[in-house]
Amino acid sequence: MRKLVFVLVSLALTGCAHNAQQTVQTPVKAKTEAPRSVSLLKSPSSIQLISSADELTGKSFLALGTVSGYSCQDRAQDFPTDMSTVRRQLQVNAVPLHANAVLLNNCVINTQIQGCYRQTLCKGSALRVAQ
Repeated sequence: MRKLVFVLVSLALTGCAHNAQQTVQTPVKAKTEAPRSVSLLKSPSSIQLISSADELTGKSFLALGTVSGYSCQDRAQDFPTDMSTVRRQLQVNAVPLHANAVLLNNCVINTQIQGCYRQTLCKGSALRVAQ
């Protein structure tokens, strides 16, 4: 019985050793360059905020989609909502669309939102403006 166990363990280890040699011998090619489908995303601070459509007069642009940002003041004792935070969120949400500008469409301050004492909500259009 001991011989049978010894033979089975020996065969199992031999089989594993054989597989280990095969994996070591297969060459792995290293990638020297990044795939071309990956593009670098811009930083949100490089996205221009445009407050009026008149600033686009004479420029060609492509509308990429709608973006929004909001800020919530939870209680009356908290700091009021900050418009710069909302605008920063607009820029951050425009980055995945590969926009270089955001046209502010409208901003609203709501006081009757459940869970917020006061909420500032802004919507805009993500644009790619020709340089």
